[in-house]
Amino acid sequence: MKHLRAFIAGMVLPGILFPILLLIAWKMGMTTHPHTHLMFFMPWIWGLWNVFYFSFLKDHLPGNVSVKLLLTGAILGLLVALVAVLWVHIPELVGLPSQLHYAPLLVAPIVYALLWRYVVEPLNGILGL
Repeated sequence: MKHLRAFIAGMVLPGILFPILLLIAWKMGMTTHPHTHLMFFMPWIWGLWNVFYFSFLKDHLPGNVSVKLLLTGAILGLLVALVAVLWVHIPELVGLPSQLHYAPLLVAPIVYALLWRYVVEPLNGILGL
């Protein structure tokens, strides 16, 4: 039951945020890209990552709970940024200049770490994890 609650807590933020991002992409006319469907997997990825945190990372990462959650979010952010930059080519799709094509590799881990610490951690607490 603990893993189900962890999965649900991890899915909440992207489950709310990514449909809004898809609506914005649709309004900008970006729905024809073949990798747009990958956004539908983000809630599942966040949920599974939260389960992975409680199953493995919580016991193996250094520091207190806040540091562990920051590291957990940063690792996920780096993995997502690597896929977005190297496989899906998101910076090119949104029209970033060539000097900034690899900026998501720095920005995404920071943003994910903060989201994980300040959004997912309270959700975990609400669900009694």
